Amino acid sequence: MKKRKTDAGEGKGALELVEEAVQLLRRAPIPVHLFYYIGSVPFVLALLYFWSDMSRGAFAYDRIVGSSLELAFLFLWMKSWQAAGLAILRAHVSASPPPHWTPGRIWRLVVTQAALQPTALFVRPIALLITIPYPQVRAYYENAMILGDGSEGVGAVSRKAWRQAMLWKKQSIFVLLWLLLFGVMVSTNLAIIMEFLPETLRMFTGVESRFSQIDTTDWMLNTTFMAVVAAFAYLCVNPVTKATYVLRCFYGESLHTGEDLMLGMRRAIRAAAVAAAALLLAFAPAAHGADSNAPAPAPASGPAPAGRVKPGDLDNTISRVLKRDIYSWRLPRQQPGKSSNPFAQFLDDTVQKIRDGYHSFQRWLDSLHRARRDYDDMSHAKRDESVGGGFAGFLNFALWAICGIVVLLLVWLLWQNRSAL
Repeated sequence: MKKRKTDAGEGKGALELVEEAVQLLRRAPIPVHLFYYIGSVPFVLALLYFWSDMSRGAFAYDRIVGSSLELAFLFLWMKSWQAAGLAILRAHVSASPPPHWTPGRIWRLVVTQAALQPTALFVRPIALLITIPYPQVRAYYENAMILGDGSEGVGAVSRKAWRQAMLWKKQSIFVLLWLLLFGVMVSTNLAIIMEFLPETLRMFTGVESRFSQIDTTDWMLNTTFMAVVAAFAYLCVNPVTKATYVLRCFYGESLHTGEDLMLGMRRAIRAAAVAAAALLLAFAPAAHGADSNAPAPAPASGPAPAGRVKPGDLDNTISRVLKRDIYSWRLPRQQPGKSSNPFAQFLDDTVQKIRDGYHSFQRWLDSLHRARRDYDDMSHAKRDESVGGGFAGFLNFALWAICGIVVLLLVWLLWQNRSAL
């Protein structure tokens, strides 16, 4: 018998869990996405405005207290709406009814998130500096959001979240590595799109903007641009992260409740019932028609009925019809076969080789002409312009090189530990 992948010592593969989370988000109910972005978008926009205002605003010192309080309120707003959406997603995973929201449950949800989530702003950076406990700390705060749906108090939620965070430590590490790699790819794609979007709009619309007039190396190294890229990447990657930890909680609780096995049995029974009903619907009319309109048995010998056509005659008729002019143009061109005469075959091969040699020589002349033209163009251009000198260009190249090295290191680390996946 095959061993369960979700036992206490092994758990699912990290990449398999992330892929399952992506499929879960595709099948998730609309309120899950709606609740998530109702909470996240206002906070992200306020954070970008706060970043820009505190960086460049002339009256930043006067507005810092009020803006900080507004940001703190929107942070709690975001975490509460995300917890409500994850409660619906958790019910969808277990095929149970969606949660019923009462004023008391909403109040407990808000209190739980307000008591636990703000501490992540201090604990998670410290755990990241220490490095070793960061996967468990990250899982604890994600589990606290998932389990803190208002059905229990703060203490019970905290204990359950920590117990779930200590499961499958190796899986937790590789889940973070895969999500980090996914986040780097999404951020890189967003940065490239935002870099070329102003120039693309100028090419298609002819409208000059401030961004198309500025050198890309100037505003790509701007902290506001980096913050915008990070904000959009968060809105794209974080739902996958949340869904991944929802599945971790589901499989972790199933170790004691067996809920994943019962869910699989219910799905199998439902699929069998649907298949049986489909078979009945498919064969019932045919059986009824066969009983009511049964033809008389044909005689054992004698000539064939007048209305029956022999298969050979039918094929000959179809071939004759297809050879008519009105249908022959639709047929593919038939390639002539090789001649059986050795001398004729030798002449055909010789002509084909001469033709191929002529085409190769013509392509070689074209390449020489293009190389000569490119050399002439380069000789008239300045060397620093062709290479792209300057400190800004070197810094941009160095940043991209560092990002590429980080991605290669992550891929190498995942490959070295592929047995754990």
